[in-house]
Amino acid sequence: MLSNTLNARSKILLFSLVILPFTSLRASFIGLGELVIIIFFLWGVIDGFGRIKLKQLKQFYVTKFWLIFVSLTLLGFFVNVLFLGFILTEFKTMMFDLVSYIFILISVFVIEKEIKVHNLNIYVFLKSFFYIMTLTLLVLYLVSIFTTDIFGFKLSSGGGFSPLVTNVHQISMVMMLLPLIGLFIMEKEKSLFFKVVILVLSIIALIMVFETNASKAILGVLCGILFYIAFFCFRNISYSSKSVIYLVLFMIISFVGYVNFDNLVWAFQVADTENARAIIYSRGIEIARNSFLFGYGPGPHVPFDGTLFDAHQTFLTILLQSGIFGLVLFALFYLNILLRNINNNILVAFFIAISIYVIGGDILRRLPMWFFIVFLYH
Repeated sequence: MLSNTLNARSKILLFSLVILPFTSLRASFIGLGELVIIIFFLWGVIDGFGRIKLKQLKQFYVTKFWLIFVSLTLLGFFVNVLFLGFILTEFKTMMFDLVSYIFILISVFVIEKEIKVHNLNIYVFLKSFFYIMTLTLLVLYLVSIFTTDIFGFKLSSGGGFSPLVTNVHQISMVMMLLPLIGLFIMEKEKSLFFKVVILVLSIIALIMVFETNASKAILGVLCGILFYIAFFCFRNISYSSKSVIYLVLFMIISFVGYVNFDNLVWAFQVADTENARAIIYSRGIEIARNSFLFGYGPGPHVPFDGTLFDAHQTFLTILLQSGIFGLVLFALFYLNILLRNINNNILVAFFIAISIYVIGGDILRRLPMWFFIVFLYH
């Protein structure tokens, strides 16, 4: 039975999720958030994972995806070594990606184990995360008004709010979801007072997202909120009428997108120089054709400016690393999450917001995003 409070295990895991996005606090590859996950996993190893039943293990949906995906990237690596001569790959960066993927596999296993075996209440967990994360960011934002760093850690970069991170997207993709989590909580709460408090905090979170100047985060949260509002307005309309309205909205959005195509491209190419991202995409697609079935294994594979670059796009990265098999695997995995939540407006809004980063960037190594994908599925 799900508890309305968080036990000690859940509180430790909550601490991990809160601190994970603040990458400047890490000591090299490992920070406190990552250390918590490692301890949880080792604790499970010592315990022998004896409390996990086969029926529960079959429900570890995200874990199964990562297990298969990592296996496919290793297959791509062996094909690259044995038949392609280990081309377009550096051992150091290959190992970095592989270790990152294995760590994410361990992490999603730990989270799904907490949900299925230890009955983690996702709603209570997200509610606590919303309050703690929003208030933490608010304090950091207020401090950033007066100084650009705190104790030597940067609070802003390039004129945008980017607290305690080395790359603004490490925090902005989490901040993007806070207003949507707020809407999710407001739907559940019965107290008018708490609804008002949550609304105020959600608006503050939305303002802070805009202050990051991270175009994908801004576009993601706006798309999610607009969908939520549209769904809310049409909730009492018949299915057939709703389908017609959504079709008309899609046509309008498509037309506006076509007319403002250059602005939409800009949203995914901030900080791009000399059309670099377009070049990387085109080269990545060309390279993928040479190992279409299996890819090249983990690591960056796109030659650009004298080195090998990541594809900076989730689907293209998967195609390059694990071939068409990995791409189909991810497409089915991601589509299933959408279909599972298709009748829940706020969860679809979550899905849309996350999809902006999936399409416009690479989420494979973004651990906090995989926490939310696990929560979205379960």
